[in-house]
Parts: sequence; structure tokens; C-alpha cells
Amino acid sequence: MTRPFAVAVVGLVFCLSVMPAAAEPRVLSGGRVHGGYSLRLPGSGGIPPYRWRVVDGALPPGLNLDEKTGTLSSGDLTAEGTYTFTVQFSDSGGSTPVGEQLSIHVFPQQTKLEPLRLQTDILPQAISGKEYKVFISTTGGVAPIRCGVEGQLPEGLKLDAVACSITGTPAKTSSGKLRLTVSDSQESPASVSRNYDFEIVRPPRSPFWLASILTLGTFVLLAAFRAYLNYRKRRRCWIQGCGSQPIRWISGNEYVCPKCGKHAVQVI
Repeated sequence: MTRPFAVAVVGLVFCLSVMPAAAEPRVLSGGRVHGGYSLRLPGSGGIPPYRWRVVDGALPPGLNLDEKTGTLSSGDLTAEGTYTFTVQFSDSGGSTPVGEQLSIHVFPQQTKLEPLRLQTDILPQAISGKEYKVFISTTGGVAPIRCGVEGQLPEGLKLDAVACSITGTPAKTSSGKLRLTVSDSQESPASVSRNYDFEIVRPPRSPFWLASILTLGTFVLLAAFRAYLNYRKRRRCWIQGCGSQPIRWISGNEYVCPKCGKHAVQVI
């Protein structure tokens, strides 16, 4: 481990130690052909003076890096395209230099950008204890687009600034307003903000009353059917020595005995 010493390059804190290579380069503010450009790569800690230098890749044509101040500047960018390069930072105390891969996109001179807009009109209602996920939709501007929220999200939810999504499982009910802001990666970044009503409600109650009614109705029907069967069993043919069962109803109170064919049947 090296001694404590850190520098910030484009807002990212580096430690002067061996660091794994980033999967993707850090995207700096974009420029425009025949347009000016100025951006300082800040650094602190260690023993001044510091030195910034490009050790891999190439800067956009017309862009220069002041190795003493860490300032990227140009009065006239000459070619459009995306340029990736690695800037190494070092101090005067002999600490191990650190570097980061950076990227700048230079846009054509006549590019007409569609204004950055927030397309999401409402935030869906969340349910406490249930997983929640919503993406913030945008149009226009210069990618990549980043999202932010003023204040804090309700407990259990978090904002992914790169994916522009709100995810998580809210812990309790609440209601209020959220102010979301999106910004793009132009040389002078555009940003748009909007207030949203956001509510976290209780889970819907199970219809216990309906289940109770259905259970009671089923019980009543079964009891009635059982009583009917018992009633049928009490009918016997009145003819002596017959006693046939069951009997067949004809009409009114008349029944016929299927054994002796008589039409007079007594219920006993």
C-alpha cells in the first residue's frame, strides 16, 4: 500500500496505488468543430508541483493539455469524432503515478441538437413491501444522459443516475413530491427538471368477507341437499307388503310406486 494521497480527475477521486483498468472510459464534456473548449482536470494532495500528461491515445485535433495546470483547451477543434486517451497524474514526491482513460466527443459544426426533454409524465404508484421499478424516459440532448433527484428518496428506494431508474422495495407508506433532474453531455450541458407526485400505498386487503360468504353459502347448500335426501328416504308405498322405495312423483301430492304401479302413496 502507498501512503495516503489522492487526486481528483474530472470529479473522480484516485488513490496513488495500482488500480484496475476501467471497463469504459470516463466521458468528458463534448466539443464542437471550430468551437472553443476549456476544461481543467483538478488534482490535490501529495507534494506540488503536479504534472498531467497523455500517455496513451490522442487528444482531438486542435486540443492541447497544459501539463503544469492540467487544463484541456482549444480555440479551434478541427475534426469531429470520439477520441479516447489516458491522462497520467503525478506529484513531485516520487509517488506512483496514477492514470485514467478519458473520452471526448467532438460534434460537427452544423449539428442541430434536439432539445433535452423529460418524457416521463407521471411516476407510477408504489406499494409498500412490494418491488418497485420505473425508468425515467428522455429525448434529445447528447448522450450519455444522467439523472438526479433533489433530497432523498423514500426509504427502500434508490436512483441509478446512469440507467435513469428508480428501483427497490419501499418500506412504508408515504406521499409527497419528487423533483427529478436530467442532464446531458454537451460542452455546456443542458438540464431539465420536473416535479412529480409520488405515493406509496398499503397493499390491497384480501377479500376475507367474500370468502366467508362463499363458505357459508356452500355450507347452507350442502345442508339443504342432505335434508332433501333424508326427506326422499321417508316415502314408502302404502300398499301392504310392498314398501317400495324410491317412488316417482307424478303431480301435486301424488306419487307412483314403481313396484306395484299404484298411484296412491303415503309419506310416512
